[in-house]
Amino acid sequence: MRCLILDDDLITAELIAEFAHREKVFSQVDVCHHPVEALQILEKGEYEALFLDIEMPEMSGLELLQALKKPILCILITSKTEHAIEAFEYNVIDYLVKPVRYSRFHAAVQKLQDFIRLRVQTSSDDDNVFIKASGGQFIKIQLSKIMYLESLSDYVIFHMEGGQQYVVLTTMKALAAKLPANFIRIHRSYMVNYHKIDSVDDESVMIQKRSIPLGGVYKALLFKRLRIL
Repeated sequence: MRCLILDDDLITAELIAEFAHREKVFSQVDVCHHPVEALQILEKGEYEALFLDIEMPEMSGLELLQALKKPILCILITSKTEHAIEAFEYNVIDYLVKPVRYSRFHAAVQKLQDFIRLRVQTSSDDDNVFIKASGGQFIKIQLSKIMYLESLSDYVIFHMEGGQQYVVLTTMKALAAKLPANFIRIHRSYMVNYHKIDSVDDESVMIQKRSIPLGGVYKALLFKRLRIL
């Protein structure tokens, strides 16, 4: 796997590069210190993973993620813990706080590998996964049959084709790290299956005559994903 490290702090960037070289999963490790330059590099699609600093003068890491036309597996790096909640709204794999320790970096790389394995397994297993419903029973569902997901405190409701609903003890953040790229966060409380969207306006997404709210920063991210002729 080829990874790019983007951090305007030269010392931190070199430290992360040293950590990355210890991990056998990375076949190529490159470093960049300028977000605009990195954006041009990333648009070529030559990297599979990105270690991204949030606080940069020309363009913040979150602004860079918004500007990317193609999603990339991303682990964020920052010195400010208050960015954590906002960061995970961008479906990043993990979040590292400076000064970064190798043990914590290694754990983040493990999450990255777990995500890739799950994605491969999902794509090769005829779309079938198991969820643990509220009654404790493991139920097999098809990812392609999920219309949208609704967050309710510590639970997520799976809204399926045909009207079935399953309540699972998990969080939207945890699911976002495991689901395929066609599942898009459109609201703090909603994630939709891109393939099920019928129409979109400034305030909502329509799926089979159900209106799902569209809000905040997610609106720009969704419209960037839409294939508009």
